[in-house]
Amino acid sequence: MIEKYNKQIYNSLIKDHPYLQLGFFKGDILFIGQNPGMPFNQKTIQDTEKMKIGEINYEDLIKNSNIGIFLSKIINFDSISFTNIVKVPTINNELPSQQLIDIFWPITQKQIEIFKPKIIVCLGKFAGNFFNLTEFYKKKKENEINYVMFPHPSFLSKIPNIEEHLTMMKLKLGKYKIINAWDFDRNEINLLIRENGAKIIKTIKSFKFYFYIKTKDIEKLDLIQDKIKVKENQEFSKIYCNQEIEDHIKRFKEPTTH
Repeated sequence: MIEKYNKQIYNSLIKDHPYLQLGFFKGDILFIGQNPGMPFNQKTIQDTEKMKIGEINYEDLIKNSNIGIFLSKIINFDSISFTNIVKVPTINNELPSQQLIDIFWPITQKQIEIFKPKIIVCLGKFAGNFFNLTEFYKKKKENEINYVMFPHPSFLSKIPNIEEHLTMMKLKLGKYKIINAWDFDRNEINLLIRENGAKIIKTIKSFKFYFYIKTKDIEKLDLIQDKIKVKENQEFSKIYCNQEIEDHIKRFKEPTTH
C-alpha cells in the first residue's frame, strides 16, 4: 500500500521537484532526517542522475552516502527504513522553508500511518521537533510507536567522543544487551555488554544518566550477588559495586563467546 501511495505522490510532484526523494520502507525501524542533501560532488551527482533514470534506487543512493555509511556502524543497513521530513534538497543545505514543510510534512505523516514502524529514530533536532522530542536518547511511546532522537551524523563526525554516542545508539536500538552497570561517582558509567555472543566493557563519560537492569535478572550476576548494592525502582534496579567487584567484572574485558 505504501508503494502505491508513494508512486501517486511521486507522479504528482516530480515535475516541480526534480530531486524528489520519498524514502524507502521495509524494516521496522524508520530513520527520519531533515531533508536530502544537494548533490555536492561528481559521485553524488552521478548517483542522483542514475536514480532519476532508474539505474539505482533511493536505498542504494542512501546506502552509499555519508549518512548511510554512518548508519551502517550502528545497525544492519539492510534492515532499516529511511525518509526525510522534507523530501527535496535546499540550496546550500539551508533549513527547509515553511512552504516546503507545509507540502511535505503531511506526506511524511501519511507514510508513517501506512507503514506503521515499531521505532522512529529522528536524526537531529529538526526532525525531532516534529515529534515533540527535546532530548537526545530519551525514548517515548505514542500510539504503539517508540520514538527517540539521535544527534545528526554530520554533527557526530566532528566530535571526539563519537564512540560513546555509537554505544548510546546501539543501546537504544537494542543492539547491545546490558549485563551489568556500575560507577564510582567519577561522572562515568561502566557497562558490561553482550554483543553477538561476546562480553565487552564500554565506558560512558559524556552523559549524565543511569542504567538499570530488571530486578529479576540480578540473580544472573552469580558470584557477586552478595557484594553489590541495589537501588530498587519498581521492576528495575540500579547496580553499584566497589573497586574489588569492578576488578572482578573486568575479567570479562576480553570478549568470550558462549
